[in-house]
Amino acid sequence: MNRKIPIAEQFFVMYILHMNLISAKDAAERLGVSDRRIRAMIKEGKIKAVNVGGGYVIEEKELENVKTFRKAGRPRKVVVEK
Repeated sequence: MNRKIPIAEQFFVMYILHMNLISAKDAAERLGVSDRRIRAMIKEGKIKAVNVGGGYVIEEKELENVKTFRKAGRPRKVVVEK
């Protein structure tokens, strides 16, 4: 069965295929943070993502805009000498 695909749908499929999409879990591994932190960053608007089937999909270039400077977890206490 040959069905004629509308041009708009063809362009959409081509656009999606050329995007480098990764899951939130993969993004967390690349940035060295937890999945929960990635979801928080999405909620804060630091990372643009789309909710697909109960999970987030992130365009790979979005990770370039996000920088993490420290390890995950609570920061160490700073001891001030008097």
